Formats: sequence, structure tokens, C-alpha cells
Amino acid sequence: MMFSNSTRQRNDSVTTYSPGSDAQSSSVYARKLSRILAPATSLAVASTLIFSPAANASPNADAMPDLEWTDCPIAALTDPGTLCAELEVPRDYSDPAGEQITVTVSRVPASSGQSQGSIAGNPGGPGGDALGMFAEGGISMPEEISQNFDLIAVQPRGLRWSTPLDCDLAGIPMSGLIAATVGGLYASCETTSPGYARTVTTENTARDLEEVRKALGEDTIGLYGTSYGSDLMSTYATLFGDKVDGMVLDSSIDADTRYFDLGTSRESWRRDGMNAMFQWMADRDDQYHLGTTPLQVYTKWSQMVNDEAGAPGQAYPPPAEVGDLPETIANNADALLPVANEILPVAWRGSSFVSSLMGSSAQTSPTFAKAMEGLYTETAWPDLASAIASGETPVQKIPEELTDQDLMDQMVSIATLERAIICNDNIVAPDPSLIGQSYAESFTGGDIFELNSLGLKSGQLCLGWPAQQSAIDHSPASLDRQPLVLHYTGDTAVTGTPAGEATRDRMNGEFLLLDGYSHVVLLDGHHPDDSDVQEAVVRQYMG
Repeated sequence: MMFSNSTRQRNDSVTTYSPGSDAQSSSVYARKLSRILAPATSLAVASTLIFSPAANASPNADAMPDLEWTDCPIAALTDPGTLCAELEVPRDYSDPAGEQITVTVSRVPASSGQSQGSIAGNPGGPGGDALGMFAEGGISMPEEISQNFDLIAVQPRGLRWSTPLDCDLAGIPMSGLIAATVGGLYASCETTSPGYARTVTTENTARDLEEVRKALGEDTIGLYGTSYGSDLMSTYATLFGDKVDGMVLDSSIDADTRYFDLGTSRESWRRDGMNAMFQWMADRDDQYHLGTTPLQVYTKWSQMVNDEAGAPGQAYPPPAEVGDLPETIANNADALLPVANEILPVAWRGSSFVSSLMGSSAQTSPTFAKAMEGLYTETAWPDLASAIASGETPVQKIPEELTDQDLMDQMVSIATLERAIICNDNIVAPDPSLIGQSYAESFTGGDIFELNSLGLKSGQLCLGWPAQQSAIDHSPASLDRQPLVLHYTGDTAVTGTPAGEATRDRMNGEFLLLDGYSHVVLLDGHHPDDSDVQEAVVRQYMG
């Protein structure tokens, strides 16, 4: 869903990359900035993709005369053959003839050369760059769909390549970054772009998509959204259901949690997902030699994080099991394990607290970032296990096309837009009594999952940002086709199975549930060849 950095995890944390010696100063800046402005929901982590370019079909240059198609921005990492166009849309839809803003649209043409229509996608976030979401390494549509449909992506308002929400984050002194969470960010937005921040809502982004549909000359359009993108596409379907020709909601958020309940609802799921990852490695001790229990694997992982960052892994350890006790006392496991499991979290918290006081943070560790990536894709588990086993720091591969400035721009753009959407759309009452605890945990090395929960539930993230509660209550009333809801049982980004069930019920959808802890079913490398998935997606768009 949302605040994880976009559908692919290769840029899960800008804090870990090292593109070259001349990038050192901005890389350090990124690490510091991320501690205050890191995506709060971590959907963006799951949804902000860095895609690798690959060959694709040539576009039909004669199509869509209302849009002028040209090359896409290099840093968008679209596949060759993908073209982009700009479109002016109303900044404020209550005044459609007033000031206009620009949105950028990417188009991957139907590979057959004979398009049957368009399918518009959004990769999530909020804050995920959309233009390259259908590139190789991103969303993998069934071949029958990519052959017969143009795949469209609209860069959301507020992001780079559309009219950006410029809040001049770089102008906030490092010593005053705390102001960004208590109104300084909104004030900065108002200084640079008066009135624009309040228009950056999911409803307006959906209305922008409707303007794109009109410009494409399409009577109807297919929809595909992942994570937060499911909120966006459900909002479009609620507003313009008679214009929807098929819709797939992949790894949906529960709309009732938008957004201050999101962290709390998924906290236990994220902890369970991490423990499942360590259990997977423990089950393969003959291969990785990391231990036979999740706690043994965790201990080696946390030590490696500490070696890199000067702080232990920023997550409470998994519970001890009989296998964690010395053989001499294992017979007394029933009495000793409860004691051990009371002591372990306290011992970890003390170590994390001391490290934080010394200025160290686990979030600067590439091995920690790789574990966070593992919460969104099981494909990261073998790489992380191999890295821990070898003691070699995981390498964050950055495409050659991206510069250090590109990565900095992406991080700032994500952080700003995510804040705007969450604060403008939120429909859940905050609990201000948690603000003190949230700050205390944040600056003393608290558990990363608890921090996420406190940051959202307390309302701390949006202090000083005028509440609008602009989120639309989703409804399938005007749809003429039952949407398809794809979901993983253990999806830690969006509260596992219950989030998928909530979307199914709210949108009256066909529900296809797959076992696993990954996020985004159609992400390349997940389940693109699953016959049930393939057939359901084709049936959704082709009838």
C-alpha cells in the first residue's frame, strides 16, 4: 500500500545506495532526511519502483491525436518504445476553467499493433512514480493483455514529471527537520505553491485520470491498481463507474484504515512476516548455516546490521524456542522460555537505546534495508540469507541511467506527496496522547513496526496540516462488471488476508487469494505464470 518507499523493492531505501564517490554528501543528507520524512506507510517502499529498461513494441504514432507523444524522461526507466505525453488538467476541479496543472502520461502500445483499448495503472505509494510501472521488472501483465491493450500510466499530480508539489524540503535546516512533522512542511508548501497542497488528493488524482481517458479518445478504460493504487482505482470506479471496462485491484489496502489506523492494523502482520522470513532461513540451515530457529538467524542478521551501522536490527527479536536453550537446561523449557521471552525484548531495547544516543541508526544499514525489502517480496529472502551467511553487504543495484540527483529527487518527491495524500485523505481520528511516546521511540531507536504504528495513529505525521478528510467512500454501484481482487495471505504491507477480504466485500469483487508474504501479485517474479491468476486477469479485461 502506501508508504512503503513502489511496487518493486529495488529502491526500498535511498539511504543505502552508493553510486559513486561524488555522491557521498547527498547520500548522507538522504540518510538524515529519511529518518524524519521516510514514507510513513511504507507502501511506497513497496510501490515506488525503479525499473530496468528492456525492449518493447513500437507505438502507433497515428493514435490519440489529442496527446503529443514524445520520449519519456530517462529517469522514469520506461522500456524502449514507450512514449510519454503531457496533458493540462484543472488544478481545482471546483473551478475547472481556472488555473491548470500538468500531468504526464506513459503509453506502452499493444504489441500486436491492434489495440482493443487502454488499461490505466498505478503502482501505489502514495508517491510511487508511475510512468515506468509496466517496464520489464515491474508489473507483468498476461501476454494476451499486453498484446491487445495499450498500457497507460499517469504520473500523479504532485510528483516530478507532473506539476510537482514543491515544498522546498532542502531549504529546511537539518537542525530544524523536526518542523517538517509539526506544520513546517505544510507552511513550506504554501510558501512555494500556495493552495496546491490541498488539491493533492486521491479524488483529484482520479479526476486527472478521467481527463486522460477523454484525451485518449476512449469511451471506457480498464483499471489496474496495486496497494494504494487500489484506493485510487476504486475511487475512480466510484466516481466514473460507467467508464470502467474491467478492474483489477492487486494487494489492496483496507479503505477503513485510511490512514491513521494502517500502522496499527498491520503491525503484528509485519512482525509475523519478518519472523516467517527468519523461519524460512532456519528451515534451510543445511544451505545457509545461520541457525535452526528464527531467533538464531535474527541474531546473526542483527549483528551484521550492527557491524554496518553501529546499531542492532531495529526490530524486536522473535520469541525463543526450545532449540535456543542450551541442552543442559532444555528439559526445563516450559519454565525458562517465558522468562527468556520477557528478557529478550528488554535487552534488545537497551542496546538499541544506547546506539541511538550515540547517533547510530540501523536504517543506514544495507542489510537492514534488505530485510525491509523482504517484507514485500519473498524473492529477496535468498539474497538476504546469502548475504548474512557470507558476511558480504548486500549491494543496492542502481540503473546506470539514474544520477545521484535523480535518487534525491525521487526520495523528496515521494515523501512530500505521501504526506499530502495521507494528511488530506485521512478519515480516522488521531490519538494525540500517543505523540509523546511516538517521539520518544523515534529518537531512542524504537522498534520499526511500532514506530510506524505510533507515527500514524498519534496523528503526529500530520500535525499542522489542515485536515480535509477528502477520501471517497468506495462503491461498486455503477460498475457493470465485478472487479477482480488479487491478494496474498501474509501481505505485510496491507494487513494480510483481512485487507483483501475488506476490498472484496466493499467492491463486490471476485477474490483470488494466494499463499505467501509478498506484496503485489502481478509484480514480475512473483506469480505471473500462475494459470489461475493469468486466466482471471484475461477474463477481467477481455470478458
